[in-house]
Parts: sequence; structure tokens; C-alpha cells
Amino acid sequence: MPEDINNKDFENAFSDTVDGFADLFNEVEMSDVSSIAGLALSTQPAGKYTVIGKVDEGGMKQILEIEDTDTTRTLAMALIKEKAKKENKEKAAERFVYEARITALLQHPNIVPVHDIGINNDGEPYFTMKLIQGDNLKKILHKLQTGDQKYIQKYPLTELLTVFLKTCEAIAYAHSKDVIHLDMKPDNIQVSDYGEVLIVDWGLAKVLHAPFEENNDFTEVIDSVDLTLDGFIKGTPGFMAPEQAMGLNQEKNTLTDIYSLGAILYNILTLTKPLEDDTIEELCSKTIQGDIPPPRERNPDRYIPSALEAVCLKAMRVDPAKRYQKVDMLISEINAYISGFSTKAEEASPFTELKLLISRHKAIASLVALGLIISLVFVAKLQKNQTVILNTVSKLKEERKERINISQLAAPKILTEALQFIDVMDFDTARDTARLCTELDETFDEAWLELGKLSFANEEFDQALKAFRKCQLKSAGQYLSVLKQYGTNFHNLADEQVLQLIEELNLIDPEDYITIQIFQKLNSSEKSITQKVSLVSKALEVLNSGESDFNFTCHFTPEGEIKLSMRGSWKIQNIKPLIGLPIKEIKLNDTSVQDIRILQSMPLTQVDLSYAPVKSIDSLKNKPIKDLLIRGSRITSMESISFMENLSSIEVDENTSAILETLLALENSNDIFINKVAIEKLRHKYRSKLLQLR
Repeated sequence: MPEDINNKDFENAFSDTVDGFADLFNEVEMSDVSSIAGLALSTQPAGKYTVIGKVDEGGMKQILEIEDTDTTRTLAMALIKEKAKKENKEKAAERFVYEARITALLQHPNIVPVHDIGINNDGEPYFTMKLIQGDNLKKILHKLQTGDQKYIQKYPLTELLTVFLKTCEAIAYAHSKDVIHLDMKPDNIQVSDYGEVLIVDWGLAKVLHAPFEENNDFTEVIDSVDLTLDGFIKGTPGFMAPEQAMGLNQEKNTLTDIYSLGAILYNILTLTKPLEDDTIEELCSKTIQGDIPPPRERNPDRYIPSALEAVCLKAMRVDPAKRYQKVDMLISEINAYISGFSTKAEEASPFTELKLLISRHKAIASLVALGLIISLVFVAKLQKNQTVILNTVSKLKEERKERINISQLAAPKILTEALQFIDVMDFDTARDTARLCTELDETFDEAWLELGKLSFANEEFDQALKAFRKCQLKSAGQYLSVLKQYGTNFHNLADEQVLQLIEELNLIDPEDYITIQIFQKLNSSEKSITQKVSLVSKALEVLNSGESDFNFTCHFTPEGEIKLSMRGSWKIQNIKPLIGLPIKEIKLNDTSVQDIRILQSMPLTQVDLSYAPVKSIDSLKNKPIKDLLIRGSRITSMESISFMENLSSIEVDENTSAILETLLALENSNDIFINKVAIEKLRHKYRSKLLQLR
């Protein structure tokens, strides 16, 4: 993809660049880090971090795995490598702290977060950040290139494009803050096992329109190609823009990063670098002249969509003015391809647009395709060129198959999100998300089942009927039978019908959430509070194996709120019908209740969960609770009580660990009684142990 350039300018710039390389081999005086003006860093507290081991290293930094002894979480710590300090200790420290601060400035889901910056006990600067589990994109692409089946299944083109989009979004955000990365390459893109994408290594980053400037432009060039001080080249500048290869520091801007993003897309499409296996002089020369083969020419055996090739080539134009002018434009092109539209870069013909239209509208695709094929066959016969139509149909099938694969791969991940919304009882969002799954993959039975259940619970009976009929799972038929019998506004059902309905739902799936939504509607109706409580009491009996001998004592406050006790009802486990009731005080002690998520909708001030098998009280966060009793429970974390601003007393187990964890959670609270003892008295009693834990 060469472009015309001024040969004289190239020779001069390239000569200057090579001269700059030689500067790296000159020894410079080292200075004390503490004397560097402007760092203003605090000293690392003694015993704050414990080193676990070494994780990685680059040209300037080494990365250690550490444990923060205060939070007990595992982090990554960056330190300057000895080799970099020998080069120029003062310069290395300035560059290192600059990287830490510029990374900390960029707060984005796809940029590695920096937690702490300071000077350690050896007088060296450090910074800590999130420890990223998984592979970098360079390793992923290498595994794909070598035919690793595990990686081939995990990272189809659709998944790689998702990684690329998240990368682009992070760089777009950085550009909005006037920050350019200047070292974008697959090595600096970390991908976790669960799809998290983080951009790392902002060591060459530059703030546009800022007073800080690098004194040695050529150091940046060398760093970006991983050139060591002995002159041995370990990498390639194939991801740097021509203006970087020419050493034109003043011309580096957001378009420089866009070139690098295009090079990364090139690597994704071809599984090879844009340039490799040449000397440093040849690599820079080819970069500056744009002497890089198009992706499909570079790897003819790999399926590379022409639309994505065009996007890649546009981003990698030698002339910055001919590239995409913003990262958002590059993002729009990739989204257009994924959504089945043509990209602007490919300058699609009317025939290509027609193929994409057919792919997007499958309902009429057969009729359109039939008419198109008949027309093309007729034209082909007239032109005696039957090969044209056969090739066209083959490409159409191939691209249509690719679109179907994209949708089917995305649907399970989106359904996982729908189930997460169900867990936090955001049923409206869950329903919309499940509907999106069915649109992406019409054969996805699990998505149809969830859409049917959510629609049924929301009284959208026609939609539920359609969903259950589309689903081939056995339980869909059971829900369909219940729907036909009770498919009417729940307020129109008599109490006996409601009880029969929830009993049948419970037989299909005891963990079913439809019951929660039914009582959410019924308990918000205009019926009197006594009528609601009466129905709830009967529903509890139905949902707990017909248990009728249980304690259910209600008292009503003048404000219409409820004080409810189910104390000692050890056979009671399912309390879904309580959802939406205005319960102020609740006693679930000595019951078998484990799931208390429905309590999050209540104006609770007093909660007794003593000797109930509850494992989490996260649902009670930010509630106006004053009294909390949790002796003998199975709660594993006391962190949630720190969010209870009105808490005045709490009762926990008498063992030391429970007391200490409670004291730590309430570290900034006063005037609270723990097991009827003032918190300050307990702090004094356990002072030495608390100091050890902190």
C-alpha cells in the first residue's frame, strides 16, 4: 500500500532517526530520585505491600504480583528496571512517574486502573494497578496462527472484533482527554478469561497542548520497537505510524494512534504483523513509504472480509489527512460491518449493498434472492458467463453464514446478562435483554424460555404464548399449559386461583421468579392491607410444602406499616409472597430462610435473622435499619453493615473473629452497640488484634 512521498525529506528524516538510535548508547550521569523536581511523592507505608512474585517486564519496567496487606487483595506493582536506571536514573524516574500519573488520569473500563503511586523503602518510585489475568492480544493471535484449537474456538473473528472495539473505545476516551498513547500494539492489549479488555503501558503517552515535552524524541522510537542497549532488535516497528518512524515528534497526534489501531486490525485479520523479518532500516523505510501488502494479499488462505480490509487500509494511510480523522469514525465502520451494513471505506457497489440488504432482512431474503438469481442467470446466459452468478451466490452464502455465526455466538453471552438482571430483580431490563437474544438467534431455546416467563409475569400473554411455542424445552410446554389456564390480569384472579397458579409454578421450578412478580403486582393493588396479608399467609403455606403449622404474627402501625414475626418456623424457607409489603420490622430467626433478596423493597428498621441459614446481607445495604440481629447465621462478610447509616445496635456471634470483622466494618462509626456493649469499649478491648489486622 505505498504512497508518494518526497524522497529527499525521507532520506533526511531517516538519517536523523538512525543518528537518534546511536544516542541511546551514550552513558549519562545518574542522580538521586529524591532530587527530581516536581515528583512530590509520598513514602510507601511500612509493611503496606507483600511481594508474591514477578509477573512480566518490558523495556523500562518490571511488574510484580503483590498483596495489599490492608485490603488483602492481589495487585500488580510496577518498578523501574535496573537497566533503565543505569541509562539515566533521573530521566527514567520522570518518565516512570509521568506514565503512572497519566494512566491514573484516564478512568475508563478498558484502561488499566492505577491505585497508588509513591516512593518505596529503597527510595525508588513505584505504582500499583489492577492485576490482569489472561493473555495479551499478541499471544492470542500467535496461538491462532499456530492452529491452537482451544484458542480458535474461543476467539473467532467476531470475538476479536469485540476486543478491537473495546480497544478503540479506550483510545477514543484518551483522545477526548487530549492524551495519545503512541505505543499501541497487541502486546499492550490485555484480555481476561472473561472478556475484560484493558489497555496497558502508557509509558510513551503524550498530553497534547501540555507544557511537558520529551527531550529525546528518538528514545520513544527505540522503546516502541523494543531495541535494547546492545543494539539487538527483539521486535518490529510495524505498529508505529510513518511520522513516528521519521522522528517527527511535532507531528504526532491522535492520527498517529489511529494508524496503530489500523495496524492492530491488520494483525487481527491476517494473524501476521504488517511488517516483519527485516532489518531496522528496512522496517522503517517500508513504514515511511507505505510498502505494506494488503491483508488479503498477505494471507490469501485466511477468510478476510473485503469491508474490513478496506477499513484497515484507510486507517493505515501514510498521509495522516487520508486516515480516519477520529477513532469514533473507525468504531462506526466496525459496528457497520458487524450489523450487516457496508463500510464507507469499501465504497460498496450497488450489488454489494443488495447482498447486505438480503443478509439483514432474512424474512424476505428467499424471495429477493430468488428474483435476483433468476435475473442474474438470465443476464449470465445472455453474456455467456455463468461463472459470475455462481461466484456471487457462493459469496452471498458465505457472508450470510458469517452473520448467522456472529449472532449465535453473541446470544449466549447476552442471555447471561439477562439472568444477572433477574438476580437483582430488574425484570424489565431482563425481559428486553432476553428479547434481544431471540432476535439474534431464533433457535436459542433457553432465551425463548426466559422471554416467555418474563412476559407471562408482566401480563404480556400474547408474547409469552409465542415464546413458549417457539421453545423446544420440556418446561416450555408446562408453562404453556399454565398460561392457557391463568392467562389473564392477575388482579382478576380470585385468591384460590392465585394459590393454584403459584402452586403449579412451584411444581415446575421451585426457584421460579414469576411468583415474585405476581405478588409484586398483587401487593401494590388497592386491596386493603389485611386482605393482602391474608393472601400472603396462605401463599406461604402453599410454597412451603403445605406447611400450615407455622408462626405468622402481624401487627400494624398507625402509619399502615407491618411488624411481622415468623420466629421459630423452621420449616419456612420460601418467602417470595412478602415482596412489596410495607414491612418495618421482620423476625425470621430460627427459620430455614436463605434468600432474603425480596427484603430490599421494604422500609425495614429492625431485622432478626438469628440462627437462619442466611449467607449474605447485601440486600440490606442502604436500608434504614437500626437494629440487626444475626447471631448463629452463616453470613460470610460483614461489609454490608458499613452502608447502614442508621444502625444503632447489632448482635453477632460471640467468637472473636465475628466481633473483629464487625468492628472493622464499623471502623468509622460511633454510638453503636455490639452485643449490647458500646463499640468504643470493644475497640479498646481488641485494640491490639485490630492493629494487627489493619
